[in-house]
Amino acid sequence: PRHDVEALLLKHIEQLNKAPGCLSYALSRSTKSTARWIVSGYWSNEGQMTDHFCTAAMTEFIDELIDAEANIAFARFAANIDITA
Repeated sequence: PRHDVEALLLKHIEQLNKAPGCLSYALSRSTKSTARWIVSGYWSNEGQMTDHFCTAAMTEFIDELIDAEANIAFARFAANIDITA
């Protein structure tokens, strides 16, 4: 069943923003396709980001995206900066 993917993303991003070590989760629409969404997460450190992907909240988020028949792709980018300085 198709669901409103934008509403689903916004609902979960609000919850995921509260995760320990999460600096920000953001949602933007692709400039190449109105059906493509980009979810960006920013973390204080890699360990907290990794732990976050094993939480019940993240599992529920992914399960709901699968139920919505969303096409999901993951990418990871890291900056070499020290945010504690």
